[in-house]
Amino acid sequence: IYADEFLRPLEARLRAQKEVLTPSAWLDDLEQEVRRAIGDLVQEELLRAEALATLPREQRSFGLNSFLTRMRQTLESRNYGSRERAEESIVEEFGEGMSLDEFLRRQQDRELVRLILQSRVKNRVHVSWREIEQEYARSQEIFNPKPRAYFRWIRVPADDAATIASIQQRLDAGEPFEQVAQLEANRFNPEAGGLLPAFTIETDLGDLKVFRFENLNQAAVSLKEGQWAGPIEVQIGSTPYANWIYLDRVEQVHVPLYDAQLAIAQTREQEETQKELERYISRLLERASFTDMDKMADRLIRIAIQRYYPEVMPLYEQRVRARAQG
Repeated sequence: IYADEFLRPLEARLRAQKEVLTPSAWLDDLEQEVRRAIGDLVQEELLRAEALATLPREQRSFGLNSFLTRMRQTLESRNYGSRERAEESIVEEFGEGMSLDEFLRRQQDRELVRLILQSRVKNRVHVSWREIEQEYARSQEIFNPKPRAYFRWIRVPADDAATIASIQQRLDAGEPFEQVAQLEANRFNPEAGGLLPAFTIETDLGDLKVFRFENLNQAAVSLKEGQWAGPIEVQIGSTPYANWIYLDRVEQVHVPLYDAQLAIAQTREQEETQKELERYISRLLERASFTDMDKMADRLIRIAIQRYYPEVMPLYEQRVRARAQG
């Protein structure tokens, strides 16, 4: 791996993170990114080499050259037939250091990887209707969760007669409860219009325990959507309060199997494709010959530290020694 090419995509991130992260956190981020990038690079190289090996001998040169020619012609045609403009557009999109030939080579590699993934991984993945039904049955909390009730609450001191009268007048006049609940005098969550957390209805709305005060709770669970009750006086601590409660809505989500099947199939296909890919890469790694990935990562991490944050080298050396000792 050429260090310049490898570190170029990470350079801006590493320089920026140096300004905001502690040395230890910066080093954590560097090690994680380098090891992830090496893993991606090795995986891509394995797949590219395997794809080349599966091509008939005559296609390895003629077929790939033909692909590159078509790609070059397509790119140049988008830039009025000019190679210079094509190269400029690549630099604008990917930055300095990316030539037209390098761009085309990467596109070729991506196409090779796509072909091998299609033939050796994706074509092996099949999600049966029975699997979809089983996943749907296991995922009822997602597709058919229990209904949830949302209440709003207005609470003001019982001795504030003027505010109580104003609230009652506004509600009687048909002003939206949420709007009235936003008044500053409301002692419960005025910023959100007095909204309470959602309550899951296990059996029936009437069985909910919304409030510990029996009279207030009974009023709440007797409501229908869009109805309110109040004022209801309860004493909280040593202070009596006037309360109004409103049933904003009851949410009942129901997604039938017919509507859920596509999402389930896509999720299962992604999961199975990832598993099949990991198995396939594992088989390729067993018969491949690579420089030890830990040694490769160590060299690249040291180069990055020297370039972007030399002060953390002692900390990295300390980590290396600690790992060596077990």
